[in-house]
Amino acid sequence: MSNLSELLPTGGGQNAVDFVASGTLSSGQTVALKSDGSVEAVAENVISESASSATTIISPVYQATRLIYDSVHNCFFYIFKDYTNSYYLSAKIGTLSGTTVTWGTTTVIASLGPDDDATSACVDTNAEMVVVQYKESNNYSHARILYNINSTTRTFSVTSNTQISAATIASYTFAVYHEAEQKVILGYTRGNSGYAKAALIDTSGTPSFAAIGSESAWSGGQDVSWINATYHAAEEAVVISCQRSGGPLNVVAGTLSGYTLTFGTMVQLSSNATHANRPVYDSINEKVVVSYIDESNSDYGKSVVVTVSGTTVSFGTPVIFRSQSYSTNTDSLTSSFSVISGTVVVFAWPSNGGAVQAFNGTVSGTTISFSSNFNMVNGQDYHLQSAYSTQDGKVLFTDTNFTGSYNSIYQVYQAPYSSTNNTSFIGITAEAISDTATGAVNVYGGINEAQTGLTIGADYYVQANGSLSTTASSVKAGQAISATTINMMDLT
Repeated sequence: MSNLSELLPTGGGQNAVDFVASGTLSSGQTVALKSDGSVEAVAENVISESASSATTIISPVYQATRLIYDSVHNCFFYIFKDYTNSYYLSAKIGTLSGTTVTWGTTTVIASLGPDDDATSACVDTNAEMVVVQYKESNNYSHARILYNINSTTRTFSVTSNTQISAATIASYTFAVYHEAEQKVILGYTRGNSGYAKAALIDTSGTPSFAAIGSESAWSGGQDVSWINATYHAAEEAVVISCQRSGGPLNVVAGTLSGYTLTFGTMVQLSSNATHANRPVYDSINEKVVVSYIDESNSDYGKSVVVTVSGTTVSFGTPVIFRSQSYSTNTDSLTSSFSVISGTVVVFAWPSNGGAVQAFNGTVSGTTISFSSNFNMVNGQDYHLQSAYSTQDGKVLFTDTNFTGSYNSIYQVYQAPYSSTNNTSFIGITAEAISDTATGAVNVYGGINEAQTGLTIGADYYVQANGSLSTTASSVKAGQAISATTINMMDLT
């Protein structure tokens, strides 16, 4: 035997396994194993950016205060002040199917109308409950638990109120669930020394607070407003953004051990910002992104990447996501992290009363780059909220229209992304296989002779679209040993 064809079996028969084809497969096609044991072509699925039409949630309504997603029960909580019922703090459960959200009946959380920015909420995934913090009529911070959550009937129960703070508070709060310690951190501004505080609550799996920890100051004794926070899973830290008196935007991080909260030094991000949105945690890049309106720069909308190490924070360079001016006296930004697209989705309402616009920001290192804008609903007001569904891979966006019938509306937004099944790569077809027919697939440890134009000695990788290329990917196919043959044994 003096040449390659004499050394190798013909027809790609070496280490070939018979599979049933799902779809028509060509000879030399990279294929992925499906859960039913059949194989399909390795391919890339490109999903375009889109949004559903604006649909009314409730009318009339005073305003939305919070929108959160409950990953345990796969539903959204829309928390608002009910215009039709003495402005009482109320909530509705919404479940998503496709691009439609079905809402349950309105349930009163507290028989009062709290300050606009004094309400916050988060999901305790361990206790499978929602904790809502708000300002009581006595000006203290109170909290209630939403439990017996049933996303099918879209109903829930509410506990009696529990006082959290020991002193009069102002009009700003946040609520964050600490996954590692399985406790809820409630932040609020206070009217006495220390200004901004945070306390811990522990539900321990019952519809009541098992324990309330001591307060911890985090603002360095400075008066702050517009406080918002997120949880940094990699650092097991709470990251807070706030606006100091006079306009400077600051960020501080804190860690939790048992019932002890330890905060670092508050660091200034911008000298004159307003309406900073809730920080968003990019779980892929393990960074936090803060979006805000820069009053010192023509009210441009900006975002900045925040790096967290323990209780230390540092910033990248702020990036303008949209240069058209925004109204400086409205809360016109909201953002969420879309895991499926790997982007921070920022929704912004321009001061000219035009359409709310969506921007997708991709983090790389300490910077973020944005796509062009995508127009959402037209002519709405400023109470923007958004939350990401981990099950559906979509962002629910809500808004309030004060220009007509005081409607609260929602849109289901899909960030653009592409997906591939190349990580399920099982082999390369040795022959063409018709849909539902059985045919031979060369698997690892074998030889495939159905290629063309290969470079001898080069390593080949399976690309997202199913093609074989020398461009490295996470899936290596093998090494070319002739222009038409690939050795699938070399996986180094």
